[in-house]
Amino acid sequence: MLPLAHLHTNRATTNNQSTAIEANPDCTKEMQEKEWYYGNADKERNGPVSMPELNDLFNNKAISPKTKVWAQGLEGWRLLQQVPQLKWLLLAKGQAVMNESEMSSLILTIFITICR
Repeated sequence: MLPLAHLHTNRATTNNQSTAIEANPDCTKEMQEKEWYYGNADKERNGPVSMPELNDLFNNKAISPKTKVWAQGLEGWRLLQQVPQLKWLLLAKGQAVMNESEMSSLILTIFITICR
């Protein structure tokens, strides 16, 4: 239920740590799989890099919301701002209104109300 609340059906379908918005806290940068590729101004492909490395590149302004990215499971190269899990991780600012448990509880309450 929770992933459906904030992700689209065209989300990259990779089967490792970076598909989660937040990885296991015991998972170090070195342990995360390098699965993301990104383009530069000369349309050269760079990577693969892990999600934390992509985050570092974004924070250091080496990539931007307009940078094209790709990972296995995406239909093709897309702007970073068009990839739901990157948009939530890199572009979302501020404090979350609810945590995952609170949001799940609210969604369940809404579903129960609708069914009644």
